[in-house]
Amino acid sequence: MATDKDGKEHNLERVRKRIELFFPDEIYTRNTIEEAIEVSDVFIKPTEILPYLQTALLDEKILEVELDGMTRVYFGRIHDDPPPPIEEEVDGEIIVVK
Repeated sequence: MATDKDGKEHNLERVRKRIELFFPDEIYTRNTIEEAIEVSDVFIKPTEILPYLQTALLDEKILEVELDGMTRVYFGRIHDDPPPPIEEEVDGEIIVVK
């Protein structure tokens, strides 16, 4: 059975591998990664991301997104700029199409 220490080691190793995948020229030590997790620069638990996402729009934060376990990871910003609604005229009335 894995201990909490084993779980922490596994998480640190997982984070290190992902960082090295996208930033191969950078060197990240165990301490660097632990500090990033501690100050919330890196999230390892799904529940930690919600407060970040709630403020991401206002602070124009950069997000890294992995879609459905794909190997490609996307970086982007959240923009509150939805497209205008599509309107159609039906029987002389304008209807907004979802």
